[in-house]
Amino acid sequence: MTGIMKLCGAAILAAAALAVLRGVRKDISLFIVPAAGAVVLAGVLPGVDKIVSFVRDASERVGITDYASVLLRAAGLAALTDITARICRSSGEESAASFVELAGKIEILVLSLPFISEILDLSLGLLGG
Repeated sequence: MTGIMKLCGAAILAAAALAVLRGVRKDISLFIVPAAGAVVLAGVLPGVDKIVSFVRDASERVGITDYASVLLRAAGLAALTDITARICRSSGEESAASFVELAGKIEILVLSLPFISEILDLSLGLLGG
């Protein structure tokens, strides 16, 4: 609990610094958001590692490692595109953010194509086709 409180405090300080610097030095303010984001993400990485380890262990016990691997990669892609889009938006680049989000969605869809094909094959098999 203390860790998240420190991260929230750091984010509030970064937001305050950003509010002050936007009016004075916009060029420097562009670097505050990614830097603050990196600090917050670095603070939660141990938790992410625990989640990844849990999903891997559970999927090995159940025998669905292929599905778990795709799930973890899709979650990583979603997080990365979300972070990147937010940085673009905070820099005033709405269209770049939209393209990043679209690219992330397409990449996740491509990543899931083998499973979509597997579901279609299973459905056809159940229907006798």
